[in-house]
Amino acid sequence: MRRPILLFVALTLVASVAVAQEDERPNSLAAGNWALMFAISQNFTLDPFQGGSLSMKRHFSDKAALRAGIDFGVNSNESSAATTVEQSGTNDAYSFQLEGLYQRYTSPGRTINFYWGAGAYGGYSDRTAESRADSTLYRDEATSYSFGASGLLGVEFFAARSIGIHAEYQGSVGYSWSESVRHAERPGVPDSDLTRDGSGWSIGGGWVRFGLSAYF
Repeated sequence: MRRPILLFVALTLVASVAVAQEDERPNSLAAGNWALMFAISQNFTLDPFQGGSLSMKRHFSDKAALRAGIDFGVNSNESSAATTVEQSGTNDAYSFQLEGLYQRYTSPGRTINFYWGAGAYGGYSDRTAESRADSTLYRDEATSYSFGASGLLGVEFFAARSIGIHAEYQGSVGYSWSESVRHAERPGVPDSDLTRDGSGWSIGGGWVRFGLSAYF
């Protein structure tokens, strides 16, 4: 945790020097421009920056932009096993999360720019599983919801007019709740349902993300 924070501080100091020197270079911080945002992982591969499926940004001026990250997933599988007890099962799940942020640059037109941002996120997931062990059938259903607010501070370096490399420090506060129901059916025994609920607040922060933006 300490190492990424130190790298972020170092980039901030470099940016301060560049701004003080009035360093200017043409960049893509202009109204109407879009950018695909990628995260730079430890092995230098590129992944979506904000959300696991798609990360984009659109500028409404040289200083103001809106960006969004969309994360969605679908999973479905079946299994079976023949031991002393015959077992089989199915599992279907999907999830969706959307995060939107307003981003503000302090000095557009320079090689290195400071920016800040604030926004909100929300997510939903659903899972249904069915399993059978001999004559007993279990059916599990679970849903969860989450929402919250997030904020960030960052610095972006333009290696070329349409390529920005950025580092940002982000934090969030959110609330989530979930419900799960297990339904059991056994021959000669009344069906039963077991319901569980959970909820709580969470605070996240202290992480630094490094990324690359390709403008068009």
